Amino acid sequence: MTTPIALQRFVDDELLRAPLVLEVTLQATIDVLQRGPAKMGASERSVASDIIHRLGTHRPRVIDRYVASLREQVRVELSRQVARAESSGERTTGSLALVDDDEVTIDVVISHTIEAIQSVAEHELRELLAYTSALVGDMDVGADHNPFRAETQAQALWAAAQALPLSRGHQLALMRHAAMPMAQALRKAYAAACARLDGEGLEPAAYRTLIPPAGPRTSRRLEQDVLVPMAPLLGFALRGDAGHASVAGAIPAHAPWPALQVSSAPAAAVSSFDQRVGALVVKLFESMLTDRGLAPDLPAMLARMQPFVLKAALDDPALLESPSQPMWRFIDLLAHLALVDEGEGGQARAKLLRFAGKLLDQLRDEPRHTAQLYAWAIERLERSAVKRLNERCALAEAHIITMQQLDDKLARSDAPLSTLHGALDVTQLDTVPADLMDMPESHKPGAADNTLRWLANLRAGQWLRLFRKGGWVYSQMLWPGERGEIWLFADGGNNDSWAIRRRALLLLREEGLAHVASPRSLLNDAGARLLRQATSSA
Repeated sequence: MTTPIALQRFVDDELLRAPLVLEVTLQATIDVLQRGPAKMGASERSVASDIIHRLGTHRPRVIDRYVASLREQVRVELSRQVARAESSGERTTGSLALVDDDEVTIDVVISHTIEAIQSVAEHELRELLAYTSALVGDMDVGADHNPFRAETQAQALWAAAQALPLSRGHQLALMRHAAMPMAQALRKAYAAACARLDGEGLEPAAYRTLIPPAGPRTSRRLEQDVLVPMAPLLGFALRGDAGHASVAGAIPAHAPWPALQVSSAPAAAVSSFDQRVGALVVKLFESMLTDRGLAPDLPAMLARMQPFVLKAALDDPALLESPSQPMWRFIDLLAHLALVDEGEGGQARAKLLRFAGKLLDQLRDEPRHTAQLYAWAIERLERSAVKRLNERCALAEAHIITMQQLDDKLARSDAPLSTLHGALDVTQLDTVPADLMDMPESHKPGAADNTLRWLANLRAGQWLRLFRKGGWVYSQMLWPGERGEIWLFADGGNNDSWAIRRRALLLLREEGLAHVASPRSLLNDAGARLLRQATSSA
């Protein structure tokens, strides 16, 4: 597999312009630091003076490190699929890393830089995504093909900050002050890139599904699985109004939703009724299979479920109304496990899909697709997940013993939470203006108690979505320390495991960078998209 020539040409062009982006960012940051002393304390003024002085003498080195980081990250991004194809399979053991408070503090600053870029350059990022998708021939925008996304830029800025011969606290202070100047510089750079591609005659790709905003508001709201009322969609689809052959037809936003009246359908209309049920199932699956949050290879597996759902819906159309039905919970659990547990080289996901394929073969031969049948299928999936957890715990047995010894040691220690030698205060980490982001729930009154309660409710086997090393990862909790000072997690993307200190995990949670990952309702999301399409075409 090779990178498309058009995309490679775009990448080379952007890398040539990268030094100017950081040059503009650094100059704007220096201006901010020079105007800020009146609002700063004595220690902050000293830090700002040190940064300005070092930037004056080491600016070329900082820019070179930024470009080198961008170049390496883009190289890895473009060769990721090739690397996966050449993967030799899962290892029998994985490495172990200890995540401490200082590492989490770095991740917090990087995450705030990402939020600043996504908020300020939201429209430009969306537009550039459409153009880069067209460069690789993905005209439905099925994935993010922009190698210069916000996460990449934030990581490169952190690499540049580390080129300054100053303390880690000074480097983080530079990141904190440079976040907004970089966001503004990138907004212009992204817009200029789109203009160049448009000038070359490139037709941007068109979003097949509604893409949510890229900013922090969306990422936090998506954690809440707000149920969409399916009865309106069902009532419209099954009522069969004249002039509305499609479920995505016009529905006045102010009109009352028709009630679902299945039993009143006359016998002569059964055939037409069945056709409308079938059309609705097709529409739901079309929407579901375009969900960008699905794991690779999963859409093909879910497509096999369409005739099963149709068979069950013809027996009982009300099944389509409730995401809590076992049939949908089976689909949701399968999608969840395939997403969170990729495994080394995708081996864990491939094994899960093979197991799920055998389950579907058994379901196919059943004459009736009842709730009891899918409850049995869910149990089989859950047993498979428990078996996988036990295997990972067995592989990490030596690590668990090591961590227990460290857990005992930390429980006897009264070491304070590090603030990187006083050069950085955790309360100064909010780099995004209040009007650009929502306050995390953990920052509101009573947040400390809620965070401790959240931590106490974590259980072995749960999957979490954590921000680590500049990006979001899925991780499974293998073991909580008996003293509550160390938590051992397994990486969902490989066989590595890493331990997080209690205070570091609390900081991640307080900053909105740690969440329990639960199965989401694919039916709910698909129905919401169909309702939006129906109301927008009214």
